[in-house]
Amino acid sequence: MRRLSQTTASYTTARDSTEGIGRRLLGDLIEASVAEGFRALSLSVAENNPARRLYESVGFVPVHKHGHTYTMVRQTSSPGDVTLATYEARANVYRDHEGPRPPALEAFLDRLASLVPGGRALEVGSGTGSDADRLEELGLQVERTDATPAFIEMQREAGHRARLLDARRDELGGPFDAVLSIATLHHLTREELESFLAKARAAVPRGGVLAVTLKEGDGGAWSDAKLGQPRYFVYWREPNLRDMVTRAGWKVLSLDHIEGREPWLFLLARRDDVDDLAPSDT
Repeated sequence: MRRLSQTTASYTTARDSTEGIGRRLLGDLIEASVAEGFRALSLSVAENNPARRLYESVGFVPVHKHGHTYTMVRQTSSPGDVTLATYEARANVYRDHEGPRPPALEAFLDRLASLVPGGRALEVGSGTGSDADRLEELGLQVERTDATPAFIEMQREAGHRARLLDARRDELGGPFDAVLSIATLHHLTREELESFLAKARAAVPRGGVLAVTLKEGDGGAWSDAKLGQPRYFVYWREPNLRDMVTRAGWKVLSLDHIEGREPWLFLLARRDDVDDLAPSDT
């Protein structure tokens, strides 16, 4: 990410904005940054600085407020690519922030293991590998994947096999008894998640299981919380998620609302083409 200096930010005054000087300056900087391969631009601006309106007009969005100052980011590539760049740059910070597994997630993994005892599971977005470790303790064979090379290297250094896989673009392989993704798919757009659900269904046999956790809420937003660099999140409500999962050919087994520092949706579903489907819990 390219950080624009305060000198550049303060150069643009309200009068400059009207005359187009600041807009031309920013346009040149954006064009040069794209040509040099930067995935995002960021700057800080005081909330009462009239230049903030100019930055918003050329695509900068506020992602964090500290006191009376906003951090603003403009993506030069897709939100998913910017988010991956953040994970690549801050993988060690992410690992250092990873605390004990919440009881609700522990129970969720336990139930997944009970649905496919001894089975083979594909984990999409393994991160540091802590959830895969737990599932292997419960008897599953986990194929670890991530779209972030730094996380793949981290797991290989710990003695695990892991492969690169981008949920947006790559086929999943298989067959697997289960496909799971913990706190990862909320970085996908709604269209990308719909495509992923179809690929996941094709990756499991009759009776295969899907396990997913997503942030609950409305719309989408940028955040630099925890990692200090921007990540994009798409939030979900139960009716929309249930409808999309069902249309993709899955039978919802449970869709739980989990409270904590922020609300989550925990989904378990089974491929919907068998006669002995477990009854829905909802």
